[in-house]
Amino acid sequence: MDQVIKGSGLVIVKGRSMSPFLKDGDALVMMPVKNEDIHIGDIVICKLEDRFFARRVFRKNEDSIEIGPDVRPVGASVKREALLGKVVERKRKGSSINCQAQRWGVYTRYILLNYSMRKIVKMVCGSTADILKRCVGLKHYFILRNLLAGIVGKLPLGVVRWLKDILY
Repeated sequence: MDQVIKGSGLVIVKGRSMSPFLKDGDALVMMPVKNEDIHIGDIVICKLEDRFFARRVFRKNEDSIEIGPDVRPVGASVKREALLGKVVERKRKGSSINCQAQRWGVYTRYILLNYSMRKIVKMVCGSTADILKRCVGLKHYFILRNLLAGIVGKLPLGVVRWLKDILY
């Protein structure tokens, strides 16, 4: 358990899966970390199939961790060997925030609360689409889904992703 996870250095964010906390073009300072120093809520850099990802830790197991993006926290289990390091600082347009800052902690708690609430709702009610079907009725659910499908090209991408998450 005392194995140090490899790597330190600067990583540049590409993509929006960790938005709005991490944005395209942000520079992340990554530090090596011992396995026992990885905590739920940390942002880690991992390598999967020749690609690098910044992801949040949602659950820890003995030999793997469950990680996921902030925009739609769905877990993927990865072996600890795939982790390259832990993000300790974010740099954006001349300013920076480190993992000890209050803003970092507040946003992390928000994401973890959102993740937990999604898990609870799915356990109790099934999928979000099932909940919506129960609330508006099956007939109205399909009418709403088809109506929105016709205007999807006119909506911002974030709204489209949110609607897909709810309706499909």
